[in-house]
Amino acid sequence: MTGKRIARVAPLVVVAVAGAALAGCSGQQSGGDDDEVGGELSIPSHLWESGPDAEYMTLLEDLTLEEYPGLTIDKPIVPFADYHQQVYTQMASGQAPDVVVPYDPQMNQWVQQDLLEPLNPWLEEAGVDVEAMIDAEQVAVVDGQVYGLLGFTNPRMFVYNQRLLEDAGVEPPTTPDEWRSVIEAVSDPANGVFGAAMVTGGASPVDIYQYLMPIVAGFGGAFVTDGEPTATDDEVVEALEFVKGLYDDGLLPVGQSSADVVDAFQAGKIATVVTGPFLVPASQDANPAAAADFTLSEAPFENPTVSVNVFFAMPKDAKNKDAAAAFIMNVVNQDLLDFTIEAKRVPPGVPIEVPQALLTEAPYLESVVAAAETAVSYSPGGVGDEATSVMNVIGDAFQAMLVNGTSAQDTAAAIQSELEALLAG
Repeated sequence: MTGKRIARVAPLVVVAVAGAALAGCSGQQSGGDDDEVGGELSIPSHLWESGPDAEYMTLLEDLTLEEYPGLTIDKPIVPFADYHQQVYTQMASGQAPDVVVPYDPQMNQWVQQDLLEPLNPWLEEAGVDVEAMIDAEQVAVVDGQVYGLLGFTNPRMFVYNQRLLEDAGVEPPTTPDEWRSVIEAVSDPANGVFGAAMVTGGASPVDIYQYLMPIVAGFGGAFVTDGEPTATDDEVVEALEFVKGLYDDGLLPVGQSSADVVDAFQAGKIATVVTGPFLVPASQDANPAAAADFTLSEAPFENPTVSVNVFFAMPKDAKNKDAAAAFIMNVVNQDLLDFTIEAKRVPPGVPIEVPQALLTEAPYLESVVAAAETAVSYSPGGVGDEATSVMNVIGDAFQAMLVNGTSAQDTAAAIQSELEALLAG
């Protein structure tokens, strides 16, 4: 079907060359020709490391250097597990880089702590209307101030190894009970093959939380709703019981970090995982032979999934603000939008048409598109700068449930009590 939409379409001026409009906008640079703007732009990130993410960042870099030929870009690679804490520490200590890449929780926290610069002056000069972006952009908008641009969104999907399912004689599931049946049918622990995996240890609590939330949301639950703890709701308890049942029955590999889950899936040892659609194209480089068997569908739950949204933002203490703004504005450059859906195969922050040829090659993109339209943020809602603390509480309690044999009900009650104490002030 030609012209499949990622989301609602509204008028948006896409930035092709933003340099002329942005030069001198902040008062941090002197006016003049773009090639007179020099210096260094500091952009540490985990996204520089490899694969489609690195290609995405390189394209952003190239677009920016076309506007500012006298500029150099410092791009240290920081592992994802360390990235957000590292740049937070830099910003809080007055040693901020020029561009940072917050996800939903960090966006909320850093805005509350007044660490980010509103982008409104540069957006106005470039003619970018954030109201025309997909709904997830609103995470970065507070009281009319826009603190970041949404680069791309990763709605959590059911990613699976089609060959392993076919060999076990099962179809992709559409309900939690069907998913468990698929897991049981595929699992062969003696040969290191599991029907599913999620982060169960060897990782930060935030990493654990990120893998848990699609399941909790799929059951219709949330640990926090509008700033109020709701961990003891029936839907949350049911989700915890589902995962605990899999773990207790030996159907999930033990002590897996997110990196372990990705590596095992790409090695053909994991049949299913609820994660972002990024995993399918990313596997092409890691294991091309196995990647031919990888595809995805909607998560097997009746409620909307969650999305992990990747923003680009400017610290208040950024030293090269006009160049940083040009880099960020290029997030909505048409070339980058096309690359995001065609190479990364995830929805960008701007509604875009998916070429028919791409839908023919990767028909699963239709389900990704549909999920992006209804997905909710995985960040705990309404907790402001306590987002990381909330995720730590949940991740720690979830891991304790698995390791110590605590019941789902007791785990939910412990989370509820700790969150009530945390958020009371």
